[in-house]
Amino acid sequence: MLLMRRNGFTIVELLIGMVIMAILMLFALPTYQEFMGNTRIRNTADSLAHGVRLAQVEAIKRNENVTFEVAPAVGWRIRDLAAADLHVEPFSDTSGLILVDPRPAGALKLTYDPLGRFVPNDDATPVMTSIRVTHTTMSTPNDLRVTTDPAWGSTRVCEPRFTFPADPAGCPVGLP
Repeated sequence: MLLMRRNGFTIVELLIGMVIMAILMLFALPTYQEFMGNTRIRNTADSLAHGVRLAQVEAIKRNENVTFEVAPAVGWRIRDLAAADLHVEPFSDTSGLILVDPRPAGALKLTYDPLGRFVPNDDATPVMTSIRVTHTTMSTPNDLRVTTDPAWGSTRVCEPRFTFPADPAGCPVGLP
């Protein structure tokens, strides 16, 4: 005669279930880490693009030149003519896994005039035209660029693996 248990599991059944769950988690962990790394890249790029746009709005609102400055390991800030901070935003990724690389080399800021147009920086440093955002430890990160186009006065986040205008998510040809 077959005896039926009324409720619960045996210790063997629980252990088998836990082993199956552990194996499934081992398969999911690399995918989760890649997802989190790409999310950090996206969040940082979006934050930088927001800061550039905010600097343009502040220049128009205050009717004076306003600069957007990047400190690659720390965050970004917006300053007025008197070098007073109008807005400071640290990068949300404090682990140092995200690399922020402004281009061209040596360019850490850009300046907007009261009409919201790019103007040369007051200290004669090069005007930042793009910012490369990538992950330092991922083998194949989904790199992003924040582009600032003085000709159009626009700022956008793009993916260098695609080419604009063939792909709207892509970056312009020749972007460093």
